[in-house]
Amino acid sequence: MLLIAKGYRIMARRCKKPVGEINIVARRQRDLDAAAEALTKHGKRRIVAAAEFWLASHPGDAERSVST
Repeated sequence: MLLIAKGYRIMARRCKKPVGEINIVARRQRDLDAAAEALTKHGKRRIVAAAEFWLASHPGDAERSVST
């Protein structure tokens, strides 16, 4: 997978929640500013809501830094 080749670690796939869906939850040590700039405000809200659901069931990851 391209993301793994670029140094990402896949945390989850196809995370569907009532408020939205995240296709891939991935993390990498580098900055996420460019990815965040590519999203619309509506898209950001849906991703944040879905991420909050995901983090609620993975509390160990809740303490990690996340950019929007």
